[in-house]
Amino acid sequence: MSGTRPNPTASRRALAARLRRMRLAAGKSTEDAARELMASASKISRLESGERAPQPRDVRDLARYYGVNDDEIEQLQDLVLEARRKGWWADYALEDDEQAELYLGLEFAASEVELFENLRWPGLLQTEEVTRVVLENLKPPGELSREYVKDQVILRRERQQRLLEGEISLHAIMDEAVLRRPLGENVVRQQVRRIIELAKSLSSVVVQVVPFEAGFYPGLDGTFNILSYPEGSGLAAMVFVEGLRGNMLFERNEIVERYRGVFRDVASRDALDPEDTIRWLEHFDAP
Repeated sequence: MSGTRPNPTASRRALAARLRRMRLAAGKSTEDAARELMASASKISRLESGERAPQPRDVRDLARYYGVNDDEIEQLQDLVLEARRKGWWADYALEDDEQAELYLGLEFAASEVELFENLRWPGLLQTEEVTRVVLENLKPPGELSREYVKDQVILRRERQQRLLEGEISLHAIMDEAVLRRPLGENVVRQQVRRIIELAKSLSSVVVQVVPFEAGFYPGLDGTFNILSYPEGSGLAAMVFVEGLRGNMLFERNEIVERYRGVFRDVASRDALDPEDTIRWLEHFDAP
């Protein structure tokens, strides 16, 4: 599904990474490249960060300057065209949220998600009712439009479809506080049943719960998602850290590995193992 739908975010990021690799392989600095384009070094930095879709001419001129052959230039131009298309999510209300668009594009290209949640049910596992209740209560009254809430329910469904079709694997760790927050007894009960069903039926879904008995542990002070990508995608693993002021994206390998180390430590030491988690959920009393 993801391979046939426009994903300009992933295309921009893949193109940016290739431009940087080509420049470094050619032994050129950002100042060298800027002089070739008769532009500023900051423009080259923006091209190599994937913040915006580049102009085809800029990419062609840089590729030639770096000594790239015609076949690769043609591949780069295809990426430019993809990067300049509208994302498949463009028809849904996102309240002009660039961070949400960024995350959607990057998650939709990912092959694996490792996430830790200490506040909310993971979006990839949410029932539609939980999505509605969470969104309607997460912001001050009236801040989110009905259209936005409705479209977010649809977007969650689109994201979850990749999980159901085996296009993405998920390892989710949740603090017990997620389950204890009242949302309505039937709402929570249905959500728990949904997670049990997915964890039992899909080998690509692993769920663990950290019970209160674990006390304090690394990672408890923040929600984070680690996104990993297929080999050859041109995208490196990255981490999203969620907070009141929005998401922070980290792409430096040492930071990604630090979060991955925390995730694996919590999974092996603090959380119930996947089988015990399912048994724990089967006997869970919804608040």
